[in-house]
Amino acid sequence: RYVPGIIRAAQLASKGAAHVSLEQSSGQKEEALNHFFARASFDMFSALMFGQLTDTADTSTPTDAENVEFVESTKLGLSTSIQMLVDPFENIVGNVLGLKSKRYGVMDEGFTKSYSIGKRKIAQFIEKKGRGELDEYESNSYLARAIERQQEEGCDITDKELQDICFTQLFAAVDTTMTAVGWNMVHMALNPNVQEELYDELKANIVSEGSGELTASILDRKKSPYLHSFIRETHRLTPSAPIYVFKRIMGSEPVSIHSETLAPGSVVAMEGLSASHDPNLVDDPKTFNPDRWSEEQVERRKGTPSEIMDHVYYKDAFSQGPRKCPGSRVATNEML
Repeated sequence: RYVPGIIRAAQLASKGAAHVSLEQSSGQKEEALNHFFARASFDMFSALMFGQLTDTADTSTPTDAENVEFVESTKLGLSTSIQMLVDPFENIVGNVLGLKSKRYGVMDEGFTKSYSIGKRKIAQFIEKKGRGELDEYESNSYLARAIERQQEEGCDITDKELQDICFTQLFAAVDTTMTAVGWNMVHMALNPNVQEELYDELKANIVSEGSGELTASILDRKKSPYLHSFIRETHRLTPSAPIYVFKRIMGSEPVSIHSETLAPGSVVAMEGLSASHDPNLVDDPKTFNPDRWSEEQVERRKGTPSEIMDHVYYKDAFSQGPRKCPGSRVATNEML
């Protein structure tokens, strides 16, 4: 139900791509493409969350300045936090000395500003719904449906919890999706033969299935298998999150995992990048090749050590089970 809105937002965003590319290539604006991908990600998620076309990605059109500020603040906060995460100096200053660095202040300012704007946007939407002023698209949005579910008998989610859940999704939708979309564009640019095959598949489906228009059904794996293989290959070669999570061995006793003994206090990094680049598991791992994810190739790997690459935990960045990313379906449709 939400995909048509995401498609429309993506179509509007794409109109600004040529101008942004010129800004980037001519040096007029540093990181113009990164800003474009962040705004496009926000536009697509806003179509789902609020049922609104925010149109921030096309800088040639007027838009709400507050939406642009939200995107830029979110991007600043998240990018700074990632820099801090891998910087030994920041680790010593924050975790050992308990101090706040200058970089911490930049991160905190970005997060505080984006939270303030996001919370206000969600609160205004809730008030608008309470007054019965939502239009057709807003009434069918994710947030409108979430409010209705919250008001059902037996639901114990508070107003603050609802706002926090929706803000977290809106916040996370900017940076992570931006990174994945950006890498998709890089691989298309570096591999014109892949770009051509992808174009041919989508064009044929639009003509035969969509009557000249891109529709939700065209994005289905059965209709566009190469498109899905392309995104899977991007995740293998350049994942948005190469390291998923860090865990410290707690307690006073060592822990044994697969015959490896880990002493108390040891830090374990859970990641999938090394296996994805292992020539013992992946043929020609440095080459971008979506065909390795075709049904025939997946079948060929069964019963071999390479079969691990087809495990559900490796296929995307969202994990599995009860702790799987709640926005995984949305993010996937945005990338498509």
